[in-house]
Amino acid sequence: MRSTRSYGNCALTLQTRWSSGAGATTSTVDLTLDALGSPEALANQYLTVALLTRAEINRSPVRILQGLFRWASFSIAGLLVVAGSIVGYVLGAALMLSALLKLIHPRAAGLWAYPTSTGDLDLSLRMGFGGPPIGARDVLGWWILPVGLLTGCGLVALTTRFALWCARLYRQSRVLP
Repeated sequence: MRSTRSYGNCALTLQTRWSSGAGATTSTVDLTLDALGSPEALANQYLTVALLTRAEINRSPVRILQGLFRWASFSIAGLLVVAGSIVGYVLGAALMLSALLKLIHPRAAGLWAYPTSTGDLDLSLRMGFGGPPIGARDVLGWWILPVGLLTGCGLVALTTRFALWCARLYRQSRVLP
């Protein structure tokens, strides 16, 4: 609700500034307005840049995703960045969670390999709820603790850096008045 109110206030402020025209001719004002686009679109860009700037300062994955979702609402590039970020954060969290749940469910949590009906091997990152598949073997055993925690934390950190890098590129590519 707050962002909608901010969006409306920003659009109203821009509309007021544009319509004041302070000594400019009508054709100059019209050309300037046409070059800037609609007040709503410009306000949306301002708010996106503000959210991404706050995310860069805060570095919280929640703030980063909040800014990326706003960017994804009007850009294919933003949609791809937010999709990649979600995959990175979910996979990192799953690795860390599986490592921690190995302490609670030592016989069922971990990284498991099991044969399929075609003879191939499938990997499954299990959280320990329910038993492992028939014929499966625990690939890492207790090594899931350091490997899962370090890999999961590293993946979350790399995802954060990637998202902030993309956000910085977006902010630098926008020359806002």
